[in-house]
Formats: sequence, structure tokens, C-alpha cells
Amino acid sequence: MPPPSLPELDRLADCLAGLVADHRRLLDLVGRQAAAMRTMDAAAIDDLVARQEDCRTSIARAEARRRVVVAAIARAVKLPADPTLTRLAATFPGHRTKLLAARDELRALAAEIKQRTAVSGRVAQSLLGHLNTAVRLIAGAVERGGVYTRNGTPKLTRRMGSIEAVG
Repeated sequence: MPPPSLPELDRLADCLAGLVADHRRLLDLVGRQAAAMRTMDAAAIDDLVARQEDCRTSIARAEARRRVVVAAIARAVKLPADPTLTRLAATFPGHRTKLLAARDELRALAAEIKQRTAVSGRVAQSLLGHLNTAVRLIAGAVERGGVYTRNGTPKLTRRMGSIEAVG
């Protein structure tokens, strides 16, 4: 089986290094967003969300490049379509350490990002629930507007007794 040209393996290593760097940057942004959420800094949250989206787009582009390079390597050595990094490491023992280290680092970063975004999601969901309750209370109070006299003072309604309240 003829090995693919070294530039293809080097391009794969470059793609993996780019993915690791992008995932590290995303992890940093997620951590900074959590800190901004704790301080209720809306401007910082908006900025960080936009930067996270840019980072996710960069990750998607790097992943697309990685798939193209892996497909070229697989065609060159007649491997099944879309082989895993473990399979490529077994096929190319000289690059085994580098490929498996990148795979393990990507897995760890992805797990950390997943865990931190889940926590941020729960915090955001809780905050949204509290805001929803506040809006309902305000809407309920505004819905039953009071009556005013000619002088502009509110006209008080009679007090409700405890029997009327449960009846």
C-alpha cells in the first residue's frame, strides 16, 4: 500500500492543530460568558455570543477541510470512506503519536465545552423563568387598572373579605 504524500498528512496535522486552537478559544469564550452572566453584564454577553458564533463558524470550516484531507488520504491508501483518526494512526505508525494526541485533546476540549455550556444554559433558563414570572405579575397588575376621580386620585375599591376571596 503506497503511503500518501507527506503534505497530505501534514495538512491533516495542521487541520487538527487549527481545530484544537479553535476549541480552546471557544472554551475561553464560554468561560468568559459564564462570568459575564454572573455579573449580569448584558453588553459583554452579547459581544461574547457573537464571538462564539464566529468561532463555531471557524470550527465548521476547519472540520470541512479536515474531512477533505482525510478523504484524500483514504483514497490514496484505499481505506474505507471517512476513516477515524485511530484507523489513520494504525495505518501510519510514524504519525500515530501526533494523531492520537490531537484526537484526545479535541475530545477533552469538546467535553469541557459541552459541560460548561450546559451549566450556562441552565443559568440562562433559570433567569428566563424568573423574568417570565415578573412579566406575568406586572401584566396581571396592569390588566386590572384602577378607576380615578376627577381630581386624579385613585378611587379605592372596597376591601374583599376572606369569605369572598375563597368563594
